[in-house]
Amino acid sequence: EQFPFHIKEYVKYMISQTNPHCVELLSDTMETLVNRTSLIPARAVCEVVLSEISTNNLMTWKQGLTLIHNIIGAVDYKGCRDVMKLLLDKFDAFPRSIPEKLMPAIYSGRKILNYILDRNASLMPSYMAHDEIQRRYSPPETHPHWALKDIIASLKGGMEVVAGLVSGNMLPNLVPVIGCSNTAGNAWKLDQDKTCFSLPGRLPYSQVMEYGSMKVWKYRSTCIGYRNMKVWNDSW
Repeated sequence: EQFPFHIKEYVKYMISQTNPHCVELLSDTMETLVNRTSLIPARAVCEVVLSEISTNNLMTWKQGLTLIHNIIGAVDYKGCRDVMKLLLDKFDAFPRSIPEKLMPAIYSGRKILNYILDRNASLMPSYMAHDEIQRRYSPPETHPHWALKDIIASLKGGMEVVAGLVSGNMLPNLVPVIGCSNTAGNAWKLDQDKTCFSLPGRLPYSQVMEYGSMKVWKYRSTCIGYRNMKVWNDSW
């Protein structure tokens, strides 16, 4: 129960140091305790470091982010999402016009965010990261810091490919086979209120998929009407 308090005190002491060798030693010691033992939770360390470091001290900022980079692999995917939130909070607090002396801090932060979002690192599901960013940045009201725009654009581009695979971008240009199943998982299932395809989740679907598909709706209605008429004629 005392771990959060002691971790915070340790990190505060590390950040207060002015000797870079001392900061590096304290950081390496914490990294060893996290990665080689199960005594200290990596998530708690990452969260405390991000809450305590500041760009007022670029040396401890860089060393703190290096520590996070080296231990975040031991954090579960929900914890990685929370670490990402704290990192985005740091970037949101940056001024739009950044002096040159703060650029190393920007590069260090970008490196961590890239690592968290890297699919090869497998730290968290991409859809979870995309959902969080979509909730946080909703144009035209809010926008990410310019230093993150290319990273977020890359994530969104990758998710657009996934959305295309899940939804089938060519569906609006096709028509279903007569008598196709109307099960919940059927790709041709339409929302009865909006006459558009049922699209699960918050993926960046093509605008064509999000608009009403009157072509498919009319075709299905015609097929259903034809089938009902045939049944009625056969009953005579």
